[in-house]
Amino acid sequence: MKPSQKKQSPSPSAEHALLTSLKPYLNYAPSSRYPIPIGDDAAIRVCTSGEKLIFTTDTHIENTHFSKAYMSLDTIGYRAMMVNLSDCAAMGAAPDGALISLTLGKTDRDSHSSIKEIYKGIYRACTEFNVSIIGGDISQGPVLALCITMIGRIAPGHNALLRTGAKATDNLWVSGQPGTSAAGFDALTRLGRTVAKKRFPSLVAKHCTPAPRVALGCALSQSSLVHSMIDISDGISKECSTLAHENTMGIILDAGSLSISAPMRRLGDALTADPLQWYLHGGEEYELLFAASPTFIPSAKLRSLVPLTKIGSFSNKSVGVTLRFPDGTTHPLPNRSFDHLS
Repeated sequence: MKPSQKKQSPSPSAEHALLTSLKPYLNYAPSSRYPIPIGDDAAIRVCTSGEKLIFTTDTHIENTHFSKAYMSLDTIGYRAMMVNLSDCAAMGAAPDGALISLTLGKTDRDSHSSIKEIYKGIYRACTEFNVSIIGGDISQGPVLALCITMIGRIAPGHNALLRTGAKATDNLWVSGQPGTSAAGFDALTRLGRTVAKKRFPSLVAKHCTPAPRVALGCALSQSSLVHSMIDISDGISKECSTLAHENTMGIILDAGSLSISAPMRRLGDALTADPLQWYLHGGEEYELLFAASPTFIPSAKLRSLVPLTKIGSFSNKSVGVTLRFPDGTTHPLPNRSFDHLS
């Protein structure tokens, strides 16, 4: 099948389909100032100096994205910042400043004390990544919620890494250990906070205090061999579906390369769960998933930042995502990752 004859894969999620349907109402046209439309990890504003500013925003709602049953207010503030920092990482941008809109839940009786605890976590994240809080808003509502707008910078001469741009010969790489956060969430909700933190501390830590790959994202953006990138916020199956859709190509995942950590295997035994499902469909990982040339070999400097694993390849002969097993058999990989609007 010739590339021009290929059919694009179905929309990778209900959220993606809704955003596509909203495009006629956004009053947007590509320009020298705003070169890319909505749908990537962040918007880009090109400045006259050649510097690019990126803007991204995320909302974190109690009992949807976090729970006070197993997270302190300090941790909630810290985690919300880290999630937004991950969008900077996915674009290859250095974080710069943030706006915080905080909605305090009605059950937070001592509002001043609660706000200070949340901001302690925000401050801890800001000092780690040299980010300034430059404004925001505080209000009250039915539950606790944080909406954070992050601003990042890409130096003149450096390119942003988008979800588009992958080539048919590219390999697919991932940072870190996908599935760890999802496993940590299941440990917390099924075993309880005390037991989970005692028996599976690394899994719980990954879920509650994720580490955005900002240094890695900035380093990858400076390589001409890296063509496309996305962070894993909702799960590998969804992010792969998104990359396949945006690039009008197929992705073949090599099942033999999808390594599962020892703690994940132990938790799988304890919960009678398949750790591969956490790896493939678990969200809130905030690792980086990227397309790179076959000649791309991670340098010692890159590997010192975080382990990198080649887990698949792109193909212009198919659409969607396929899982290839060591015996050569293949099966379509359904998108069972988190979808806000599903």
